[in-house]
Amino acid sequence: MRRALPVFLIVGSALILSGCGGKKETAASGSQKKHSGHEDAELDRIVFTPKKLSFKQAIKKYGTKLRNSPREDSVMLTEAGKLAADVGDNEAAEMMLSEAISLNDKNATAYHLRGRVRCNAISGKDQAALEDLKKAITLGYPGPEPYIVLARLYDSSKQPDKAIESLTTAMKLAPDLKDLYKARAVIYVSIGEKEKALADYKQLAKLDPESLACYFQQGQVLESMKKYDEACAVYKHMLTLDETTAKVPLKAIAYKRLAALRGESGHHKEAITYLTEAAKFDVEDDEPLRMRGLEYMKMKNYDKAVEDFTEAIETMPESGSNFLARADAYDKLGKSELAARDRAEAKKLNEAPAERPMFEMK
Repeated sequence: MRRALPVFLIVGSALILSGCGGKKETAASGSQKKHSGHEDAELDRIVFTPKKLSFKQAIKKYGTKLRNSPREDSVMLTEAGKLAADVGDNEAAEMMLSEAISLNDKNATAYHLRGRVRCNAISGKDQAALEDLKKAITLGYPGPEPYIVLARLYDSSKQPDKAIESLTTAMKLAPDLKDLYKARAVIYVSIGEKEKALADYKQLAKLDPESLACYFQQGQVLESMKKYDEACAVYKHMLTLDETTAKVPLKAIAYKRLAALRGESGHHKEAITYLTEAAKFDVEDDEPLRMRGLEYMKMKNYDKAVEDFTEAIETMPESGSNFLARADAYDKLGKSELAARDRAEAKKLNEAPAERPMFEMK
């Protein structure tokens, strides 16, 4: 049975799409409010919160001089609140934005920004954020931003239908905003609407035809739908694109997926060719070598398999899987002592305790 990689191995919950905007407030203790499960989780890190400021200190720090004109001061406080939010000073931002709203309760931008800031709070202000964002929309905020933040709130509270509805509305306001399609596709996959997810990824490909990530995500969805030939076609297309600006070596992954799919359908020589290409991308990656060795095993070319497994061991000597694979090859060659030695080494590696984090939280 073919087994696809976990869908969206590299996809962030696309609701990162500026997330709620600004920076997420994080306690100095390192405790963090976790995002919902669609996205590739960021590494936990300790970020110290800004020093608590009084209102006067906040307006001075963020360059605001009030003029005793409610409407003008509301605009200036809104701008200062945005500056504070953009650097993660959410408490100062909320304070100034609240004052901006008190001076002009028709200030849609201030409501939107305060909703965004409250979305980022660590103290559970999601309901207040929701109310602010809806108010911004009611007051006629012109862009898609409130809907994007609403989508994240709905997503994190496990209301995918409402998140999709918010993103769909945002698309009507900004049809060329690529992250919206990525976000909606991820949610569609999470609720099993794979055809709709595929349609969003295809639209994303039209907006960004050079995006390897977009095509990779398409391929993953197609694999999960058991449309293996279509997935292979997408991965092959990826190989024609430029990867110089990619953050992840997606072409190497595409070669691996092609190899896995072709190998499982009996095209072992073709799989070996793809894995040879994959191995060129990273000399420290043992996976293409092990995978190629397994293809040689299927072809009963056990000597070549041993060569690949040995190279994989040299590349990643901490991997018990490489030793187990070579043990199987030695068994086929009648070298039982070498096989036993490799299995013993694999057992030792697999039973070894995992390394403790450098900065383990107590």
